[in-house]
Amino acid sequence: MLPRNLERRLSDLIAFQCVLVALRGAGREATEEMLWQTFLWALVLEYRFASAWYGKRVAKGLQPIVAFPVRAPGVDDLPAEISEDSPLLRDADLALPICVEGCAEGMVVVFGGGEPESDRTSQIGILTGEVAAMLAERRARVRHDRELAAAQQRLVKLSREAGMAEIATSVLHNVGNVLNSVNVSTSLVAGKVKESRVDNLVALIHMLEQHNGNLPEFLSKDPKGQRVLPYLAKLSGHLQSERDGLLKELDLLSSHVGHIKQIVASQQNYAKVSGLVENISLSEVVDDALGILEAGLVRHEIKLEREFEILPTIAADKHQILQILLNILRNAKQAIKQAGGKGEKAIRVSIRRLGTNRVSLAVKDTGVGLPPENLTRIFGHGFTTKADGHGFGLHSCALAASQMGGSLRAESEGLGRGATFVLELPIRTGEEFTSQGLRPV
Repeated sequence: MLPRNLERRLSDLIAFQCVLVALRGAGREATEEMLWQTFLWALVLEYRFASAWYGKRVAKGLQPIVAFPVRAPGVDDLPAEISEDSPLLRDADLALPICVEGCAEGMVVVFGGGEPESDRTSQIGILTGEVAAMLAERRARVRHDRELAAAQQRLVKLSREAGMAEIATSVLHNVGNVLNSVNVSTSLVAGKVKESRVDNLVALIHMLEQHNGNLPEFLSKDPKGQRVLPYLAKLSGHLQSERDGLLKELDLLSSHVGHIKQIVASQQNYAKVSGLVENISLSEVVDDALGILEAGLVRHEIKLEREFEILPTIAADKHQILQILLNILRNAKQAIKQAGGKGEKAIRVSIRRLGTNRVSLAVKDTGVGLPPENLTRIFGHGFTTKADGHGFGLHSCALAASQMGGSLRAESEGLGRGATFVLELPIRTGEEFTSQGLRPV
């Protein structure tokens, strides 16, 4: 048989290992209360104490937080606050302070095991230090996760603001192009009015008024009067032609003004507060995005192809979807420009339903394409293939898609083979958002 002292030490060593395994088994996702419950349970069970509790340090002593066993005599009756000279501390078999991240946070108090030997006290001290280290690690991880989430929110906000600025720039550019046409139409109208032969008609009427008393004789016998009727016939034709030309230019002018109104209305539609969920038509959002970029696509002779399936409206943040679309469409235009005009210059936008609860919005271009290693890297923060790129456009788009419960991915058969960006979104209604505690518009 082993000596009793050696047997006790061996038992404590086994208990130490068992408590350590229990702590490690609590997992990274365990809350602080769960971690303390696991520690106190293992401590009492393995070292055969009667009870143990953990108290958080407050102004006048300790505030009990967790105890084990919960219904043990003297434990379930713990007061809300225990002073430092209380018998609950003074009569304890062991009371060890807990320091987390350099701050004294509380104390572990143990009863019912007799005054522990130095080896056992050291072991329990090491275990409480392990708990403190796990708490510090957990809090650091929580802070990191919060900071990361906040940084992602700031990134999405910055991207949205940059996108809205790009929309405003595109709107001004498009309006400027239409204003050029307006200027041409108004110049033509002004020129036609200045060249009008109405003055000749006024002069003719003035001449007829001078012969008011003998008008029949003037028209039939006077050489000037004999030319009046043929001249009126010819003049009426010129005036009718002038009128038709003016009406045509006025129709064009009205069309240009309507185009400007449509461009501005489209921008105003997306100038509202973002982050709100509303029932939207994906095809209408795509048309708005294409309308904003239309002038640039026409200027570079890029053909647009639409392939839309008929879908119900979905509940989503249309501002985020617009920003994603504008980013992808601009990248597609730039990729086609980089291809150097070789082959077809086209962008195909398609909307398809995937099963019963998802929808796919794909933008396919005939540009320079992507190598396999960049298909996922392009969504990383700071990664860009452009000389003047900032590397957060597609990253923020991927974050925005994720926030909406969707995803964004890239597909390409390689360099020179074009690329396809696919945005997948869930098909949800306003009622589903309400049931999940979200607030649709």
